[in-house]
Amino acid sequence: MTSLYCYDDAQARRFEPFALTRPVSELRMGARLIRERWELATGREARGFAGAAHLDDFEESGAPGAVLDAIPAGALLVNARFAPSLARCETDADVSEFGERVVAVRLTERLDAHVLRDGTFSLDTLATGR
Repeated sequence: MTSLYCYDDAQARRFEPFALTRPVSELRMGARLIRERWELATGREARGFAGAAHLDDFEESGAPGAVLDAIPAGALLVNARFAPSLARCETDADVSEFGERVVAVRLTERLDAHVLRDGTFSLDTLATGR
């Protein structure tokens, strides 16, 4: 089964004061955490998050930790600012969009987590040329 990784981009990191203490994917959106919404919608378990450096040691029961090395090929990288419907959605697509915004990308090759470090990396970059 494909793993799931949540990405806090630069805009998500400005969601203060909440983003100062936890990844955006660990914030509640309705009855569920954003991470849980992604897990329910995709049928995949979250294995980690790529977020701000000050959250490298984030630890909470049931929550995946920060990805500090690499995200494996085949993994689903999702934008933590997007909270999907609680209904199961189509997840076999290589790129998922909402409107004109890329909200999830299946990685075709291993991605060094350092590229996501400052939050300026865009999922659109991974979707281009598919």
